[in-house]
Amino acid sequence: MTEIPKSCCHCSQDKNAPSISDGLVAWFTHCHRKCDELWSEVESATEADDPALLVRTVGEFSAATQSHFDIEEQELFPRFESATGMRMGPTVVMRQEHGQMRSILAMIESAAAAGDAETVLEQGDTLLLLTQQHNSKEEQVLYPLSAQALGNQWEELHACVTSPDTGV
Repeated sequence: MTEIPKSCCHCSQDKNAPSISDGLVAWFTHCHRKCDELWSEVESATEADDPALLVRTVGEFSAATQSHFDIEEQELFPRFESATGMRMGPTVVMRQEHGQMRSILAMIESAAAAGDAETVLEQGDTLLLLTQQHNSKEEQVLYPLSAQALGNQWEELHACVTSPDTGV
């Protein structure tokens, strides 16, 4: 897997990333869009007939996506649960879905390593459907609830998730 800084999906390095004043919803939603852009690069690589390019783009996409999951699971979700007392609420479902998506990512990585662009795309279609539903729940429900519950903690959370050595 390609090593990237643990700041979600290259969000903190992106000159178009929302600023801290744009808030939690905008920042995490932007991370989703950055992962979508990386998937587009994978799709382009499947057409290039270049196995090394396919492995690289899949690795970058997988690393960024899993980094995003890690930041949510290790930083956002625990803070949300602590602030709201909801330990059996929406974050449980989000973690389960992250697990499902990690399994599909592993299949996509294996297919890329084998040079099997067709399987990369087939598994990618499954991942895309699951990701669209998942992101919609986060962007429409969990992120707004988190912004409300964590309003006074956003600056600290933002500093944590944008630091390359966040430890996530």
